[in-house]
Amino acid sequence: MNPLIFREYDIRGIVNVDLTNEDVRKIGQAYGTFAKRRGAKKVALGRDGRNSGPGFEPIVADGIRSTGVSVIRLGMVPTPVMYHYTKTGNVDGGLQITGSHNPPNYNGFKGMVGDETLHGELIQELLRIIQENDFEHGAGNEEFIEPIPSYLDDLAGKLKISRSCRIVVDAGNGVGGMTAVPL
Repeated sequence: MNPLIFREYDIRGIVNVDLTNEDVRKIGQAYGTFAKRRGAKKVALGRDGRNSGPGFEPIVADGIRSTGVSVIRLGMVPTPVMYHYTKTGNVDGGLQITGSHNPPNYNGFKGMVGDETLHGELIQELLRIIQENDFEHGAGNEEFIEPIPSYLDDLAGKLKISRSCRIVVDAGNGVGGMTAVPL
């Protein structure tokens, strides 16, 4: 596995070069191991709209579940929805499959366990777990939910617009339009 994809704030690489299906499963196993060792029993998993996402999502989920951590699959959601669900859902962390602002041939991961986002040494810990083949083992469960309605309800309840205004949303790129337009 290319260690250079384990960056300061995320894991990012080129699909089928740095991120093969085997690599993606190991990242899921490393995240599940990391989470389990910090007391996590259940985590959320989301993905953005990249073409590689639908294939990667079940592989990552399988890697996480192989450590004994259960997975709540959110499907295709904007990253803030995954973060929101980690705060409002009955989970101990979350992982988002996302290429962020990178070109379409990239993908990657952002995550958190408890209230702590994975960055710096914590991301390097995932790499160490993979390099040392130091995975936890178990059999986690899997569940699918639709988190966007509760996310929108929560945001709408917090918005206060004191005057009439026009709002323009460019929903043509990414999955942000899934929430921005209905909100």
